[in-house]
Amino acid sequence: MIVYSGLNGHPVRLGYLEPQMVTVLNLAAAWSAREGVDVHLTSGNDHAHAENSLHYENKAVDLQVQVSLNGQRDAKSLMKSLVVHLRGNLALGFDIVHDSPGHYTHIHVEWDIRQREAPSTPRA
Repeated sequence: MIVYSGLNGHPVRLGYLEPQMVTVLNLAAAWSAREGVDVHLTSGNDHAHAENSLHYENKAVDLQVQVSLNGQRDAKSLMKSLVVHLRGNLALGFDIVHDSPGHYTHIHVEWDIRQREAPSTPRA
């Protein structure tokens, strides 16, 4: 099941989601049902993100897998399993970021078919 649980008690705010992002949530829900654990949607178009974040364009979501402290499975391995599931089922244009700086506690999924260019470096 997808649980809408924003950070620090704040609600998750979703605007119009692109159909591709609905696909992400459907895939996460299918994985959740198969694994028997909840997937928490912790961020949509809400709170503070990087200036050019696709969260503000409703083209990115953050997901977490949380298990009870006495659970038999650990959240880190479950999140890796969810990442593998998403990467195996999503087409080109999706970026899935996890287990890297700024993304150790959640999975960031964004859809950007135009593949944004890196900011240019000023020349001396």
